[in-house]
Amino acid sequence: MAFGQPGNPIFGLTGSTTFDVDMRPIALMDLETSGSSSNLTITLSAPDEAGDPIGTNPLFTNSENWINYSCSNRDVSSRHIEVEISSGSVPDGFELRLDVATATGGGGTLGSPALGTIVLSSISQSIVTGIEGAFTGDSFGNGHQLTFSLHFLTGSYGSINNQNSGPIIISYTLVDD
Repeated sequence: MAFGQPGNPIFGLTGSTTFDVDMRPIALMDLETSGSSSNLTITLSAPDEAGDPIGTNPLFTNSENWINYSCSNRDVSSRHIEVEISSGSVPDGFELRLDVATATGGGGTLGSPALGTIVLSSISQSIVTGIEGAFTGDSFGNGHQLTFSLHFLTGSYGSINNQNSGPIIISYTLVDD
């Protein structure tokens, strides 16, 4: 027995739709803070007793800032983040240091923080490397936590004068590898 509809030949109809996704490169980075501002102000006080040093190192520490990023790497193998003092300078006899934590939150291939403490200067230094297709999540508590510390260089008392460093601008740059 055969089944069919009388008078209708057997044939097939087909159609197609083309769907093309063009993912543009994504390279976004910002600074988030758990404080009231990502700007930091340090006021150093004189010792309380004659003959005492300025204080014990670190003289100041702040861990309120975080770097967040989102990247897709269509045209590059990876990206990294550099930091530098782009304007101003740390007063003589002092060092401004930065420690970068391992990323939290997000997904993908997040970057790796620099090993050890970075002494900030006007020379760009890599602080996060190997960022591939990744996102850290938004806001403080996600991404790489930044810990700044100000240190007095022992034996540098001769270079101290009553100086105000003025604003020091620290710049972060997301760079294609």
